[in-house]
Amino acid sequence: MILSTIRWLLRELPGLKRTLFLGAAASLVGSAFAVAAPLALRAAIDRMTGGGLDGAAMLKALAALAAVIALLALGEGVFRFSARWLLVSQARIQEHAVRERMVRRLLGLPLSFFHRSPSGDLMARLTNDPSSLQHLIGVGMLGLSNTVLVFAMSVAMMAVLSPSLALMVLVPFPFIAVMINRVGKSVYARFRAVQDHYGVLTDRVQENLSGIRVVKAMVRERAEEEEFAALSREYMRRSLLLTRAQAAVIPGIGLLAGLGLGMILYVGGRMVISGSLTLGTFVAFNAYLAMLVWPAVSLGWVLNLVQRAAVSLERIREVEAEAAEETDEGGEPFRQGDIDVSHLTFAYPGAASCALSDVTLSIPAGKTIGLVGPTGSGKTTFVRLILRLYDVPAGSIRVGKTDLGRISRSSLRAEAAVVSQEPFLYSDTLAANISFGREDAGPEEIEEAALLAGLKPDLETFPKGLETVVGERGVTLSGGQRQRAALARALVRRPRLLILDDPFSALDAETEEAILARLREEVGRLKTPGNGGENGTTVILVAHRVSAVRACDWICVFDGGTIAARGTHEELLGRDGFYRDMARRQQIEENLGIRD
Repeated sequence: MILSTIRWLLRELPGLKRTLFLGAAASLVGSAFAVAAPLALRAAIDRMTGGGLDGAAMLKALAALAAVIALLALGEGVFRFSARWLLVSQARIQEHAVRERMVRRLLGLPLSFFHRSPSGDLMARLTNDPSSLQHLIGVGMLGLSNTVLVFAMSVAMMAVLSPSLALMVLVPFPFIAVMINRVGKSVYARFRAVQDHYGVLTDRVQENLSGIRVVKAMVRERAEEEEFAALSREYMRRSLLLTRAQAAVIPGIGLLAGLGLGMILYVGGRMVISGSLTLGTFVAFNAYLAMLVWPAVSLGWVLNLVQRAAVSLERIREVEAEAAEETDEGGEPFRQGDIDVSHLTFAYPGAASCALSDVTLSIPAGKTIGLVGPTGSGKTTFVRLILRLYDVPAGSIRVGKTDLGRISRSSLRAEAAVVSQEPFLYSDTLAANISFGREDAGPEEIEEAALLAGLKPDLETFPKGLETVVGERGVTLSGGQRQRAALARALVRRPRLLILDDPFSALDAETEEAILARLREEVGRLKTPGNGGENGTTVILVAHRVSAVRACDWICVFDGGTIAARGTHEELLGRDGFYRDMARRQQIEENLGIRD
């Protein structure tokens, strides 16, 4: 697992291989300085205990050896600092690169991925998982290089000083390896459980904060608090299980290392007493033995980092393994033309039944078509397919003479604008939200779009007009204001295809009618030269009110994923069916004053 994780890091992260090499080289030199210090100590002790030198000569020799030890310590410090700086700074750089890479990957995934992936879990993968890789690349790699180098050099020097004692030192290490292997598997499984549940916890918090109005309106504060507490307790339980597994590693290694140290002290002491080993050599040997204790303990710590990074890497690669939305780099540009739909049948991935079945219709360029029908009848699915948010069978939809599947997604969406029933606004100024789809829009264009969308009366009440910050998801605006802001955002783009998916549901009848009147006038003069734009804007209007669609050039009634009826407002009123029933019901509601 260690090797596969490191191989992926070296293969996928540019610049890491060179930095690791330089960091390992700095660690090697620093370790060499550290390993040389006990030899100087050995020489000093043997000089003091060996005799043969007078006091002045002894002090001079000791001063020289002390200077050597100080220089060795200085050299060790400089190179270890260099290694730490190289690896830890590179770890931060790579964390940034991995996070950017994940965002780029997520933005390139199809809509279906986000429908089945909780946003809290994606946030955890985007924040926590790159941090785990950062810890491995930085302090983990630093600890691993120091562990390997110091271990190898110390064992080599101990073998030179006393081969028999060196063999005794190695006795505990097979037991340490077995323990690390067993604990490692447990750490991996438990850390995966912790990370997965962290995504659930994050998702819950995000939902509550985003829907805080609903929580307060439904007096759900206490209930949500209890549900979060339950999720938090489960996260704590999993974290404690992980901590228990990790806690066994370092003390266990320390115990085995301590037993080895006691054994060396006894056997080596007997050798000193018998004269087969000098006191200086014994002290130097124990200095090397002390150096082995930290690498042995550090090995368990590095293991934890590796296991965490392996889990995080697995979660990152799960996202990267998702099939990206086709880039359509070789696709044809969008050119406005009649939208012809022929025998279109579509089912969402994993769905048991079709959302649309044998739908056939034609939408002339520059015309406005209304789509009505019961909830779940297929209206929103139809407009999603027009935008290529999902792929459809070849030949099912054509724009002009071009199959929709051959048109570049980016070109199609650049020429289209969508306003949904529940629009999304960013925590920015109203002007920035309106110009979100067209950053080069000037102040006059933004103001004109806001006027067309019916925002002028509201702007007069906002403290800073168009420069008013609307809060996260537009929380400071009413539902109607958010819908009108989204409509302004669509209109400022001067689209050739405008899709309105029930965008007036939060508006009263008078405001709706005023906006529709301005919209009809505007889309008629949105004529752009070339690419068929001379026809004006093609509008697809999804609505649940007859008042919204009665002025459309013609209307389609969806029911059960099929088109049950089509015609103008007057034609549909003259036939039995859903449209006439809906019109009568809404007329009665309006007469009784129970409609907005």
